[in-house]
Amino acid sequence: MLHCCDGDEVLARDVAALMCIEIDRARRTLEDADCDARQRCAHAIKGAALNCGAISLACKAARLEEVPHDRVRIREMMEELALVDRELRVLEGGVES
Repeated sequence: MLHCCDGDEVLARDVAALMCIEIDRARRTLEDADCDARQRCAHAIKGAALNCGAISLACKAARLEEVPHDRVRIREMMEELALVDRELRVLEGGVES
């Protein structure tokens, strides 16, 4: 995350905090929304993940974007969101590169 923020630790912590908020929103959308909303959510996550260097998350989002009704892909996305969320919450407390 730090390398994506040009070494600015404060910015990296702020970005991590915002990403955590967006991950919470994404989880609710993935659980409760229709296929169109899920597809838009996956597209947004894909872009944000690529900007932050979260390649695995971006790949899972791209797969879900293609087939937003696939329960296996939804579950994979939820698992990846949980992993990224944990990592981001660590970064909020002190930035790692």
